[in-house]
Amino acid sequence: MIAYLFCFVLKLLAINKELSFEIFIYILMIEAVLVYFLLLISIFKEGVLLKFDFYYEKTTFFEIFRNSLFIFLYSLGVNLFYRIDILMIQKYLSLEDLGNYTASYKIISFGYVLPAIFSDTFFPRILKTKQDDSVTIKKMYFFSFWASVFIFLFVYTNSNFIINSIFNFKYIYVNDLFRISSLVFIIIGLSSTYVKVLYKNNLQQNLFYKIIFGIFLCVLLNYFFIQLFGVYGVSYATVMTVFVLEVFYDFFDKKLRNHHIVKLKSILFFNSLK
Repeated sequence: MIAYLFCFVLKLLAINKELSFEIFIYILMIEAVLVYFLLLISIFKEGVLLKFDFYYEKTTFFEIFRNSLFIFLYSLGVNLFYRIDILMIQKYLSLEDLGNYTASYKIISFGYVLPAIFSDTFFPRILKTKQDDSVTIKKMYFFSFWASVFIFLFVYTNSNFIINSIFNFKYIYVNDLFRISSLVFIIIGLSSTYVKVLYKNNLQQNLFYKIIFGIFLCVLLNYFFIQLFGVYGVSYATVMTVFVLEVFYDFFDKKLRNHHIVKLKSILFFNSLK
């Protein structure tokens, strides 16, 4: 509550002073750090760490802290990744381009809710799954992927109706941006479940390295594609980066490779579910 109220006041001040968009990104980052810091204070205050044997609790705490830190950094990196495109447009393109892209992004980001619900629903079952029980995990991948494909097909075929209902064609080329950006739906659903599996296997550190690579790749692609395709290049850069991260990157990380292969087999072959 303290963190949210404090950052809410900061946002109001930033709006009142008409500060740049980057300031709001910094406020979001401050909010995440503040929440994490205050949770640590509450743990120390309750004396949870010192309740039993000090050495044992200290060791346990730092193990938990290390794992949770990378989850926090990964989440922070994901938030930054999905805001890079907006920052790049503001820097290199016009306010009209920013308005069109933001309108498209708002609808796309709303579509992430359903895959997130699936992954959160699966997570308790993933945690209970034994190491040799790959069938259950494969079924979750299969369901997540094809549900995301149907979401994409529905959104893509009804894009005109969706845009017209919400914006009444107020924005010139938001529909084209929306159709390009909607391609990420195919991957996001599967990725959400995959991340939960990696959490279970304590591979959050590898996820953090992965998102750092994605941030640098997205910035690089945005820089070149904006010059070639204008605001459409931002959508191309985001879709291409997500595709590289979720399809190719894990082959080069030996700790992620086997999990990635299981994931790909489960969505492509019905036999793998047996």
